[in-house]
Amino acid sequence: MKRHVHLLLLIFASVFGLHAQSPVASYTFSGNAKDGTSLSNHATVNGASLAADRFGWAKSAFSFDGKQSAITAPNISQLNTPTTTI
Repeated sequence: MKRHVHLLLLIFASVFGLHAQSPVASYTFSGNAKDGTSLSNHATVNGASLAADRFGWAKSAFSFDGKQSAITAPNISQLNTPTTTI
């Protein structure tokens, strides 16, 4: 029975166009805020500083002061669509 349910879900997804979308930006924060996709939607770092991530890897996360620091992505149409998710 479980096999049939999985098959039905697969058919439903392919018929109704539930396909994965290509990312328009990918920020890994590996020492910078550059976009990892070919679209080069690089972000700007304002006051945030590089820090160790939760696993202890140096320069793999950003630390914010809670007042004025921010990382800002470009205001372009690729990142401002009704289907854009974070």
